[in-house]
Amino acid sequence: MKIVWSSTGDWLDLDPTNYDLVAYWINSLDRDQINTFHLGQSQFDLNWPAALRIHIQTIDTFLRDKLKITALSNFQEQNLIDQTVLNELHRTWVKLLVDYPKLVNVMLHDTHNELHYHWNQVNKKLHLIEESFQSLYVAKEYWETPNIFGTDILNFNIQQIQLTFSQAGRSTFNKWKIFDFNMTDTDTNDFFNIGSEVLINLNNPESHEAPKEYVDFCNANSIPVIGRYLNLANFKNYAADLTNIRHVYLRNIAHENNTASFRL
Repeated sequence: MKIVWSSTGDWLDLDPTNYDLVAYWINSLDRDQINTFHLGQSQFDLNWPAALRIHIQTIDTFLRDKLKITALSNFQEQNLIDQTVLNELHRTWVKLLVDYPKLVNVMLHDTHNELHYHWNQVNKKLHLIEESFQSLYVAKEYWETPNIFGTDILNFNIQQIQLTFSQAGRSTFNKWKIFDFNMTDTDTNDFFNIGSEVLINLNNPESHEAPKEYVDFCNANSIPVIGRYLNLANFKNYAADLTNIRHVYLRNIAHENNTASFRL
């Protein structure tokens, strides 16, 4: 399985969670000529890496010229999308706080308000960058196909490629969460159909069990414990290839009118 972008010709390989599900979904998209997705929403601001570099350069110049501290100098030319670099930058920023407490608490805050802003923004922009690789891709028109697999394909895990719930109604879990305890009405919808809104994130996948409170509620009301998410896949070799995946991802959300499709 892969995601392919039209404007650049880029693609990224994906490891499907359930090949039969993925094959059914992609074949259904192709059958209905709907396998073209555009970027609906993105959490990532493409200006953040350049802004982070400016904050680093500003603080580094001050530290070197005034205090002969070179702890941030190596980061001026580093790849600020690389998580290894971001981790080391964060570690260095915290160590400066520990080793030179007056640097922030007195000198930057009380005497140099502009520097205090840049100092804080190093940390804030760093976290924004690493936590905001998430986007929603939607098909060119509303589309859904029957879910022939039932609720067994739903769970509580968070994977990097998910189909969002885009149909009418509420899922069993959503009803429980928002205190709508009428589970037997016609508005209860546990992915009766499979849609065409794809949530992509570049975080580490997470495995979760159903919340105990939800399980207790279902058992007390003699209803099945039905999952929350419809997962499709993770990026292949995502841990080892994370920096490249991030660059391909950003390059393609930057292209106006770019579209993506999913292939087996």
